[in-house]
Amino acid sequence: MADTTTLGWSICRFSGRIPRVLFENLWDRLYARDLIVSQETGNSRRLRVLLVDDLPADTKVMAKLLEMHGCCVRTCNDPFQCVELARQFEPHLVLLDIMMPGKSGTEVAKDLLATDLPPFLLVARTGLSDASTKAKCAEAGFNLVVIKPQSSSAIADLVRVAKRFAFAGQ
Repeated sequence: MADTTTLGWSICRFSGRIPRVLFENLWDRLYARDLIVSQETGNSRRLRVLLVDDLPADTKVMAKLLEMHGCCVRTCNDPFQCVELARQFEPHLVLLDIMMPGKSGTEVAKDLLATDLPPFLLVARTGLSDASTKAKCAEAGFNLVVIKPQSSSAIADLVRVAKRFAFAGQ
């Protein structure tokens, strides 16, 4: 079983939008062959990621890292435009900064979850690792919390988990 500290992210809570069966043994199944969208199967589907952060420099760097892992990335630096962009893009994974001016990430999360979007994995990105921040994220409906900055290997692990969720059964 992997240590969450090593991976750089932790589990908060899973909403009803994501099939629990995918995440019952998340760490044990991280590298399970039957769920991996791999090169062996010739599957070239790209994970659609919506990255929301008020800092353009952070967004640019994270977007490049996600693209290096084969993701199709759309960025948004304005929390007020996030829901509309999500409707147009229909992401598999939403990476959402929780501390933004004007509208917090937890408020944006609630707005996103109130839409009729297809199921997506909702991940909070924060520089805070305290229990109250994680509790607020869980209450807002986030599936996971990742602590900034993430290592390339932590990003790769997150992309693998998101691909399994997005492409399960396909």
